[in-house]
Amino acid sequence: MSATGITGRASCPTAPCGSSSSPPCCRCDRRCCCWTNPRPASRSARRRRSGRCCGRSGTSSAARSSSSSTTCRCCFRCRNGCTRWTSAKSSRTAPRTRSPLTTTCSPVISAGRGGQTLLRVEGLNVSYGPVQVLFDVSIEVGDGEIVALLGTNGAGKTTVLRAVSGVIPVSSGTITFNDVDITGASPRKIVQSGLIQLPGGRGVFPGMSVRENLEIGAHSLGRDHARRRRAIDAVLDEFPDLRDRLDQQAGTMSGGQQQMLSLAKSMVVEPKLLLIDELSLGLAPKIVEQLLETLRRYVERGVSVVVIEQHVDLALSIAERAYFMERGSIRFDGPSAELHGRDDLLRAVFLTSTGGR
Repeated sequence: MSATGITGRASCPTAPCGSSSSPPCCRCDRRCCCWTNPRPASRSARRRRSGRCCGRSGTSSAARSSSSSTTCRCCFRCRNGCTRWTSAKSSRTAPRTRSPLTTTCSPVISAGRGGQTLLRVEGLNVSYGPVQVLFDVSIEVGDGEIVALLGTNGAGKTTVLRAVSGVIPVSSGTITFNDVDITGASPRKIVQSGLIQLPGGRGVFPGMSVRENLEIGAHSLGRDHARRRRAIDAVLDEFPDLRDRLDQQAGTMSGGQQQMLSLAKSMVVEPKLLLIDELSLGLAPKIVEQLLETLRRYVERGVSVVVIEQHVDLALSIAERAYFMERGSIRFDGPSAELHGRDDLLRAVFLTSTGGR
């Protein structure tokens, strides 16, 4: 099925780029919101390919835009002896020491269980004024899949998420979500389509109560108040600690509790795809474990996730596939286990907890 614009316009020779309020600026091509692209005949064939290392299509020392704080590569080791990580680490000559940040290993979620592509980003280019910061970025996310988006500081990871969620405009390229071209759509329409971004830091309103934060999140569900209540109740079942704090001001809670509320506020919208920027930032390992366990349950129900994470081994342990970015371009696209062994990409970027390299 061909992708159609989120605004419902058919393909035309003079469709305007971006939102419907923008003036006509070009003829219909890959950067127009009405540009259509057929789905590939076989998604599984692409998934079977081994990871690849991609060359840059452009270079610029100024192409550093992401504000994410990917600064260290912690050592992650599964308590329960995950066989996937046994194979991933088999080529290493020296064992790593256990990091304080560990989590119980769960079965890896299959990449795109139904073989369907939920999100497809093709040839994405983004500029801040005269400075180009993303260069032909292409990523795909399947139904019920967790994908890690990793890379150096300033590589453009957060910029990718912001472009996909409509927060910043794109210079060219297409973003297709659930078979609909959302390139240039407003953030509100993108949220209503089922794509939610959980920003870095604490995505809560500190001056409002937990209840009020959840009600604001549920506002995107429309005017059906009964549906809103059901959605909030369902989220509180997943986050029982929040049920006991409904009247507490969000700003008075701990960092972990605020991150829990931020995740709950995102899930109350019943998203199909969740974009997460630094879930574990500044949180105690125990809180991270709780959040990851909750996230895993949502993925098992079919929610897809793209995660930017400062702890590389943690991200690779929960994701089936990974993308690695550097200076605004994709350098690697493939299985997480393969990226875990690519020291040529990771050595100069991340520090081990033991300082061994």
